[in-house]
Amino acid sequence: MFSHAVKVLNPREKAGFWYLVRQHPAESARICAQHAILLGYVRSITKGLLLIRNKTLFHLDAKGVVAPSKIWKEAGITVRQLDDGLDASFRLLCKLRKRIKGEEYELPDYDGEDATRILMLADHADLFNHPLEHGVAVSYVTEYGFWLRTPEGDRFLAFANFPRFRDAPVRHILHVEEVTPGHYHWPDLDVDLSLQIIRNPERFPLVSKQT
Repeated sequence: MFSHAVKVLNPREKAGFWYLVRQHPAESARICAQHAILLGYVRSITKGLLLIRNKTLFHLDAKGVVAPSKIWKEAGITVRQLDDGLDASFRLLCKLRKRIKGEEYELPDYDGEDATRILMLADHADLFNHPLEHGVAVSYVTEYGFWLRTPEGDRFLAFANFPRFRDAPVRHILHVEEVTPGHYHWPDLDVDLSLQIIRNPERFPLVSKQT
């Protein structure tokens, strides 16, 4: 999976993610604005991936091979951030396909057969040594939405998907509590969201709009 991610996000690949963005700049910008996809975030992930590739994967660096976790820290990305970056790029590619070819991309069924092997390889590469953040907090607020840091990973809540936050004072957005695991409450706004809704607002349009 990692090698495929590097290939797809490599700016020099003629059929990769950045090639398609360059070929369709207006459509890409429109999709990013509508769905709160931050290309700058994907770009930072791309830069980190190329560093990891050059030192531990495709091109072997003597120091990098024996200490891969240090290379990940040098790259400035965590496994959770990689997940979010890949998710953002995948969503943009799916929307581009819909706009350009007029058809949805159908994800193949995954039976989980190789999950154990992936976890073993990740453990061998020392990828689980990155400390996880505990608790929940809003880490960054932008004009388009805000980043919610949770034990399950960093999630971006776009104002387009969650309009109740758009005109709220920043201090009210920052005041968030985890009532139960995966259930978040903003007491000043009387808003309750589950992790499932945050991950897939398009599946719960009435809930995300009205929360």
